[in-house]
Amino acid sequence: MRIGETVKVTISKTFPALCVASGAALRQPVPAHLRTTVTVTTVDYHGNPRTGGGDPLSAALQCCTDKAGDAPPVAVVDHDDGTYTLAFTPTTTGAHQLSICIFDRPVKDSPFDVQVTDHIGPVAKAGGAGGGAGSVAFKQPVGVAVSPAAGDVYVLDAGNSRIAVLDGALRHRRYVVGVPGLEERGAVGLALTRGDESVVVVNWRTRQVTELRTAITDDPVIRQVWRRFLTSSCTVLKTVCTTVQNCVRL
Repeated sequence: MRIGETVKVTISKTFPALCVASGAALRQPVPAHLRTTVTVTTVDYHGNPRTGGGDPLSAALQCCTDKAGDAPPVAVVDHDDGTYTLAFTPTTTGAHQLSICIFDRPVKDSPFDVQVTDHIGPVAKAGGAGGGAGSVAFKQPVGVAVSPAAGDVYVLDAGNSRIAVLDGALRHRRYVVGVPGLEERGAVGLALTRGDESVVVVNWRTRQVTELRTAITDDPVIRQVWRRFLTSSCTVLKTVCTTVQNCVRL
């Protein structure tokens, strides 16, 4: 700085030692290569929540095992309401430390221990092997289709010769059972058609492709096509419903 230059001075009542950081990454292991966020809530020296932003907050994530690529960048988003979001994507597994500072002074409990793992835990879970755990008992589930519009999840449960319909939180809604296309535990392919108005099922035992209505009705079958090339020798069978051509390809 030279004499005569204009200097902008920012005054803040934020007290770094009382500011807190929160987020799942500070309580439990986080998966590598997935974006993770931490929230910083600022307070003043009386402990009152701050309602504005602009504080010079800095953060750094460092791996403790000296691995290559062990210092991914930490992005800071100022919400201008006294809270800040830190976002980072760990690239290596193992123990890490997350340092958070305001005015180059650490916030409460910083640095934080962050454990990074290569395991990605489920957001939600339904069913289980055999008798099953939870509200749905699956026996050889072989296909899944998700309705973007309704959020419903269709699980082709071949071992039980049925389709389980779940909601977006994987809670059981209903079963599609006892209809053509699902018999003899032979259904192995599942896909939703354009508009989510029907679901297509491939059955290698009956050698049939069946289109079923997704709406609850006494007559769910729209059409059924026999294909002689569907045999038990098929090791991989995929059903693809194209949204452009609205056709089924095997």
